[in-house]
Amino acid sequence: MTLAGTETGMIFAASTGDECHGTLNPAGFYLANEIAVSGSDMSDNVGQYPNGHCSNSGGDIAAPSVNVYTTTLGDTTGNNPHDWDGTSLSTPIVSGAIGLLESACPLPPSVVKATILGTADQISALTSIATNGRRLNLGNAVSSCAGAGHTAGTGTVQIRFYTKDFNPDTGSINVTIDGYTTSYSYDTSVDTVERSAQASPTTSAAAAGGKLSIRAAA
Repeated sequence: MTLAGTETGMIFAASTGDECHGTLNPAGFYLANEIAVSGSDMSDNVGQYPNGHCSNSGGDIAAPSVNVYTTTLGDTTGNNPHDWDGTSLSTPIVSGAIGLLESACPLPPSVVKATILGTADQISALTSIATNGRRLNLGNAVSSCAGAGHTAGTGTVQIRFYTKDFNPDTGSINVTIDGYTTSYSYDTSVDTVERSAQASPTTSAAAAGGKLSIRAAA
């Protein structure tokens, strides 16, 4: 999984472990597309777990890891879901944050990681387990890019039509992308076989992630 993530550019969260010492694998690989996750409690202190265990150090960021209410695979005791502790809980919280951030504002993996880490709260009590005491702040991460407007860009657009759809042979069409509209002139008389129109404007209405709609001008 680690190597596959490196080769494909996939970003992933990895647990630092629960033995109260240095980082364990997979977080210990320290890969560029990895976020190493330590655990905090509800008071923003280092996560402390039963049997004398606690969150390992070496995290890029901490996330809730104490009394996390969740389901348990294969639990037949009737006590499912229930509270669990450990970085096995904080790590999927960061994974979910990555997914939610991507759904709100698609970003390349390096920017996702930078956003997750750069918008975290810095908690002095967590400096022993996470760089600069970072604790995940999903609200900050999503609001940092959600709702940011797309701006019109420049480029070349080629549009091809048949004369049976456009009469007369000359005219214009409007292209609208994400609310930006520009007009193109066409002349299908230049090609007696396919009778197609081509337009290559110097400016386009292209906007990142926009849907293209084409309609004939009035």
